[in-house]
Amino acid sequence: MKYSIQRTILSGAGIGTAVILIVAGFLAYSLFGGLLRHNFDDALLVKARLLMTLTEEGELDDGTWGIEFEFAEEFMPEFSGGESPEYFQLRYHDGLTHEYSDTLNKSDLPFLALTEPKISFSDLMLPNGKQGRLVHIGFVPQIPEQEERSPERLANQKSMIITLARERETLENNLTNIRRSITGFSIFTLMFIILLFWRVVRTGLSPLSEIRQQIDGIDANDLSRRVGLTNPPSELEGMQSQFNQLMARLEEAFLHEQQFSADVAHELRTPIAELKSATEVALKWPKDFDLAHRTLIEAQDISDQMTKLVEYLFALARCETDKIVVNLESIDLVALVDHLTRVFGQQAANKNLTVKKIQPPGALVSSDSTHLEMILANLISNAITHSPTGSEIQIVISMDQNTFKISFSNEAPALLDSDLPLMFNRLWQKDRSRTPSDHSGLGLSLVKAFAELLGLTTNATLSEQKSLTIELGNLKKSTAAD
Repeated sequence: MKYSIQRTILSGAGIGTAVILIVAGFLAYSLFGGLLRHNFDDALLVKARLLMTLTEEGELDDGTWGIEFEFAEEFMPEFSGGESPEYFQLRYHDGLTHEYSDTLNKSDLPFLALTEPKISFSDLMLPNGKQGRLVHIGFVPQIPEQEERSPERLANQKSMIITLARERETLENNLTNIRRSITGFSIFTLMFIILLFWRVVRTGLSPLSEIRQQIDGIDANDLSRRVGLTNPPSELEGMQSQFNQLMARLEEAFLHEQQFSADVAHELRTPIAELKSATEVALKWPKDFDLAHRTLIEAQDISDQMTKLVEYLFALARCETDKIVVNLESIDLVALVDHLTRVFGQQAANKNLTVKKIQPPGALVSSDSTHLEMILANLISNAITHSPTGSEIQIVISMDQNTFKISFSNEAPALLDSDLPLMFNRLWQKDRSRTPSDHSGLGLSLVKAFAELLGLTTNATLSEQKSLTIELGNLKKSTAAD
């Protein structure tokens, strides 16, 4: 069975309520039942003590000394019979009966030899076949004040035992009614609480059902749909917002992938068409060796262009899957920039560009030399490629506390502020017709990907004078351990 929040809450509430009701019912029954039993025994004890007061030791009518029991049945008819008869038996300490009620009909109640002032209660089966309750009291009969109280008589006083019994079916019926009442109340309360919890939980979880229905309507063909509750609870408000943000990122990623696939197809279609066209021309005039030679050179250039594009794509894929190992080492940033400006010197000279460098001595940073060199090479190449002929490129290295940053600035008259967020997208080009064929629009994408891999920051700004500055920051200062 699948896990269900509603079923878990209801089962937990039901079991918890049932346990509470059982414990509360047991305590209530113990309290009220004990109170009824105590009152029943108290009433039985009071009547037994009343019978004790009717027992005296003194001179009898015949002049002898003995026990006199002044009992009048007309004042206590329950000892003569009726619907709820009661029973008593007055005996000496040795068990010899002195007096008993008519309800016993010459039968005996259980006997228990007790000494004053002991009291004992017990259950029994009455002579009429009903369940009863019995009390034994051991006592010494009183001597009336008018009788002579000689030391000899006081020393020879006889101990008596009064036994009183009465039916307890009324008590048991009351206890049964209490049990039934508690049980019925507990069952009703349990059902009411479960029904109440079911209604409350169902109402409380209804937003989840609404969210589920809305999510079921979202498929890969339409990621523009969002979850929107009319009155979201505070617990789900954040989740709804996070889910919609996730869907927005997924939609953006899908659109980006679709655009990327289209751009890759476009980038590959042109060199493939050129390669096909060149080979068709060469095949049409197979004996023209000069044409064949030029075709092979052109095919080599096209294959180099395609190879570079594929290598860039592989490099981006490795960055996104975290399959590149970073090896930190101490790098002289000034020396690396000087080396790269010499490498791209001829390219800059072809456009009559001036490269101005502002860099402090001793700029040692801790980074991966291979990947950092690739980042800087792409930034320099990008600046040279997109700078107008005869303009200036400025490279500035500066220090901010324990980190270095390096910026590349060049004139970009065609750029707009709205272009800045797009510059690091894969295969983005401001104007494809004016971009050299060997530039695919992946350079800045690689810069951003490798910068994130090395923990560096990238930022692009455009001044009012249309000067583009791309800044690479958070280059950690090298320590002796690097």
